[in-house]
Amino acid sequence: MYGCVLFADISGSSRLYEGLGDRRAAELITHALDRMCRQIEGQGGWVVKTLGDEVMAVFQNSDSALACAMHLPDVLSDLQPPLKLRQGLHYGELIKGAGDVYGDTVNTTARLASLARAGQILIGAALVATLSQAQQQQVRRLDSIPLRGKDHEVGLYEAIIEAADMTQLLSHAKTIEQRLCLCLQQGEHERCLHPGATLSLGRAADNDWVIASTLASRRHARIEVHGERCTLTDFSSNGTLILTDQGERLLLRHTSHVLHGQGWIACGEEAAANSAHSLFFKVQGEKPAPPAQNADTPERAR
Repeated sequence: MYGCVLFADISGSSRLYEGLGDRRAAELITHALDRMCRQIEGQGGWVVKTLGDEVMAVFQNSDSALACAMHLPDVLSDLQPPLKLRQGLHYGELIKGAGDVYGDTVNTTARLASLARAGQILIGAALVATLSQAQQQQVRRLDSIPLRGKDHEVGLYEAIIEAADMTQLLSHAKTIEQRLCLCLQQGEHERCLHPGATLSLGRAADNDWVIASTLASRRHARIEVHGERCTLTDFSSNGTLILTDQGERLLLRHTSHVLHGQGWIACGEEAAANSAHSLFFKVQGEKPAPPAQNADTPERAR
């Protein structure tokens, strides 16, 4: 038996119990799960079970599974306090028995849901490959990730949940595609990224930019040019160090930072001008840097 597995988890349920008390929080979560189950069944899914603040379902059709996942937040939109979901979707072989479903596909989907941020839908590449062309326009590639117990990495996508956000992103790309550019250089290796581009950094040979350093992780970081920003996100063990030409030093550890101006990037080691493993970056045609945000602030390297 093959099918599409969906895990949808109510994010931050522990804080709900702390803030509302056990009885009120339990009532809210039960009500939310009931709405989610009705939505799943209404879109052709089979609700396998609910587990605390989480629902597991199986779909035979991948388009229906993705459409349902993207609409689940809508059925909770009027609840107070607002609830956000972390969701995972994957496709593969399933073992069915005694009213339950088992197997590697189920385990992988559960892991994807646990990795998702609040409001995010993470999708395995196997499911994306079975989507119609129209539905494939609703997802974007992230990276491949290692999962515990698997010999190979899983290709990872996320759903573009808000159509308005996607339209705005495309509109921005059209208006600034001739202006915004991120240029990277390491020795004789050069590359320029324009709006909509994504580049993976790491020690593994299938990265877009291979970092030949034992201090770099296999999947170390990702650079994205979107809207009017160039964002670097760190996924590594040793962190990513950014040295700007103004002398500012920033250490990223599992967080993101918007690149401005020019400087050097190092994966897992000291960043320095002309260092063998440092990448020189230069953001061209950018608007003035926005005010610093308190959230996800990288460490100031000492």
